[in-house]
Amino acid sequence: MSSPVRLTIFSGQATAAVSLSLSSVFHGAAWFLPVMITVALVSGVSAAVRWSPLPSALEPILSAVAVTLWITFLDARSVAHLGFIPGRTAFKHLGRTARAGFTDIRKLPTPVPAHHGLVMLSVIGIAAITLIVDLLAVTLRRAALAGLPLLALFTVCAATGHH
Repeated sequence: MSSPVRLTIFSGQATAAVSLSLSSVFHGAAWFLPVMITVALVSGVSAAVRWSPLPSALEPILSAVAVTLWITFLDARSVAHLGFIPGRTAFKHLGRTARAGFTDIRKLPTPVPAHHGLVMLSVIGIAAITLIVDLLAVTLRRAALAGLPLLALFTVCAATGHH
C-alpha cells in the first residue's frame, strides 16, 4: 500500500474519531452510522483515486458524487431512481429535508433528536471536513494544519453540546 493511501486511511480515522464528539450534540446514536459511513465513503473514494491512474483533481468531485448518492439513499430513497440516484423530485425532497434541519438547529436545544434533516446536515459537514483534512494531510502534506478542521469540529461540538 502506498504512502498516500495509508495517509488517506489515517486522516479518515482521525476524522472518524473526532466525529464522535457529535455524541454531545445528538440524543441517541441514530446519527452515528450515517456519519461513520460518510467518513469511510469519502476516504475510500480518495484512496481509490490515489491508487488508480485517475487524475487527483477528480478526488473531490467523485467524493461529492458519492456523498450525494449516499444522502439520496438515506433521505430520498423513495423518490430516487434505483433508490439512490437523485432526480428532480429527489433533489426537492433533499432541499426540504435540509430546510427542516436548519429549522431544527434554530429551534431545538442540545442534545437534539436525530431528525433526518439534522443527520443529513451532519453528514454533509463531516464529508466536507473529511475532504479538507485529506487535502491538507495527504495532498499538501501539512499534517499539522489538518488538525485545524478537526479542532473546529471538536470545539463546535464541545461549545454547543449538552454537558
